[in-house]
Amino acid sequence: MKSLIALYRQAVRNMWPALIPGLPAFGDKLTPAKLDSTDRRDSISEARHILWMLDVMEATVDTYAGHPIAKALAAGKLNRWLGFVQGYLWRADVYSLDELRDQTRKALNE
Repeated sequence: MKSLIALYRQAVRNMWPALIPGLPAFGDKLTPAKLDSTDRRDSISEARHILWMLDVMEATVDTYAGHPIAKALAAGKLNRWLGFVQGYLWRADVYSLDELRDQTRKALNE
């Protein structure tokens, strides 16, 4: 799961370099193709929310690593959030459904 979190965090940051402190603001050419928001701030808010979700997911994986019962309970939430993040990345045309499926299968077999 941690490898997927890192992969998806980097994908979002690649889409929106302005979210990384110290980089200049982005121009229209960096707007992802399928993000159909008419207000750029909405798209940035979405990306920030996805990054926050990924941070919480990573903290959850770290917190429950040594607790099998808690880990099982947290797995349901992590899977729902993973699906939400993957939906965002698919809608933004970052990954195809086949790529997302293959990434998930690989991560589950780690």
